Amino acid sequence: MFGNVDVSIQIVENATGKSIADKKLDYAYKWQNDYVTFTGDNRALTTQESMLAGKGYREIPGEAEMLSEAVSKLKPAIKQFIIGTLNANFGR
Repeated sequence: MFGNVDVSIQIVENATGKSIADKKLDYAYKWQNDYVTFTGDNRALTTQESMLAGKGYREIPGEAEMLSEAVSKLKPAIKQFIIGTLNANFGR
């Protein structure tokens, strides 16, 4: 399952309405669940197959969980952009 989150940030100076900076960020969400089911002699399995057999099925994440992950992944880049812009323009 794939998803994509696109974020546009624009920093505007309140007093003048002037756009100070803008940036576009995106995060590609990928969810994958690999597993196998097996009945029989487990000695016939490769190491990878044995590991996959132990994992089991996982439910597909809901929209809220996917969005939450995307936001947590994008948060550091957003914070860095805002702080960097403020430091460059206002010396903070």
